[in-house]
Amino acid sequence: MSLSGERGRLAFNQFVQQSPYIPGDATNMKISRAKVFSAFSVDELEHLAVKAAIPKKMAINAAKETVQLFREHWEAEATNLPMSDEVRSAVEAHMKTVPILEELS
Repeated sequence: MSLSGERGRLAFNQFVQQSPYIPGDATNMKISRAKVFSAFSVDELEHLAVKAAIPKKMAINAAKETVQLFREHWEAEATNLPMSDEVRSAVEAHMKTVPILEELS
């Protein structure tokens, strides 16, 4: 598996494993300025890139690739994963609240 494929798989695993169990919209960590998933947007990612002193374009491209791979993994595996329909629905509902998932799709 390529590095980008691995990054997509890791993002997928973290999101799926954590989102149904984290109360509300909290990220449990600060992402640049945001502490909630509903505030994680391209603007937030650009702010983080500036703070990290990396090119914005590089951060956006990496995020775009990760979002694409995440969606591919979810579409292919959601029904095969050992989780209840309730957990699957919670993940899908949570995905709709994260702006960057729509902005980079």
